[in-house]
Amino acid sequence: YPCKMNNVYGEVVRTLPDQVMPRSVVYIDSQGQLKVTGYIAQFINMYGQYINSTIKYPDDLVVGDVLFYRDFINWTQMNLLDIPCSITPMSGDNTSKLMSYMYEVLNWCLMMPVGQPLTYQDFLQDNLNIYTILGIFIMNAIFTSLLLVSRRLLSLRRKQKFSWNLADVLANPQVILGHLGSSSALQPQPALSLRFIYVSLFISGLLYTTAFSVQLNAFLTHPSVQQIQSLDDMLKYNSKILAAQNEYKTLLKLSGSTFLPYLSLFHIIDSYKEFSEIRGSFNAAYSYPVTSSVWHVYEAQQQLFSKPLFRRTNLCFVNLDIMAFVLPPNSLHKHKLDTLITRVRDMGFIRYWLQNNFYDLVKIGKMSLLDISLNSE
Repeated sequence: YPCKMNNVYGEVVRTLPDQVMPRSVVYIDSQGQLKVTGYIAQFINMYGQYINSTIKYPDDLVVGDVLFYRDFINWTQMNLLDIPCSITPMSGDNTSKLMSYMYEVLNWCLMMPVGQPLTYQDFLQDNLNIYTILGIFIMNAIFTSLLLVSRRLLSLRRKQKFSWNLADVLANPQVILGHLGSSSALQPQPALSLRFIYVSLFISGLLYTTAFSVQLNAFLTHPSVQQIQSLDDMLKYNSKILAAQNEYKTLLKLSGSTFLPYLSLFHIIDSYKEFSEIRGSFNAAYSYPVTSSVWHVYEAQQQLFSKPLFRRTNLCFVNLDIMAFVLPPNSLHKHKLDTLITRVRDMGFIRYWLQNNFYDLVKIGKMSLLDISLNSE
């Protein structure tokens, strides 16, 4: 029998955009009409052409009204939607039986500000730490003891009077100047053992000053940056993660127990719209959860900057988040939808839409071509 879904002759397909950038973005065009764009919206429009249907959005759409996948699950179960203009995680429960073929595999990681150059204070803290200072004191004590013993033996051999004071023991000028690579007064006609101590002291001072000079020159010419590589580093540098309340609950559910010991890192706000605006402004006061599809947009935007402001890290809430369309029970669209998903994936349309999403958002005024990295200097 012929498949009647090959051509539905303009039948209405009810859908609703989630308005999660860059999946589906609602905007008002130059004619004052509500329009929807995004890589999910483009697929929905293609599906409408594929089966010759009419894609119908609600008449009361509100620009910027973000919806989450739990709402779409409820609405499709109530048969209020045919195909949502949104994708939903395949959770593995009974809901997965009502879902389409896999549309996209996401990973959900943190984007962090690019590390700032270390200050002179940081350099001194790293190179003059407690272990370095303790090592210098130990070497000073060893060389001071060797000098005193050698001078004592030399005075006994020459039957000369030997004198010493506490200042020479605590801060011997020969040892200190030798470690600093400076010249100092030496014992006249020193014995072989004393000469050996002098040479060892000078070599030790040469190594100290050379190593410090190399590190200082490297710091001045190519300053190191503070690279946060772990959640413990975030605690160390008092870095915060900004998240919206609805997304925060989902993140903790997906990540299991990974982030539970680090809940103090999160700063939670109620409005997802406010969160999206702060993240989109590249506010370096926070790190942000970001999906791989959203990162495509930010990465494309930062290619226009004189320097990148944010980087995507390996600190992930979930690495393989399988996304698909949730459908009503016994949906007539499932077979044709699965077929089209397979074809657009094989032909690279999804990757193409993702790579060009930034420029689509620029056209409608949601993103900018300005180099905002200049304002951060």
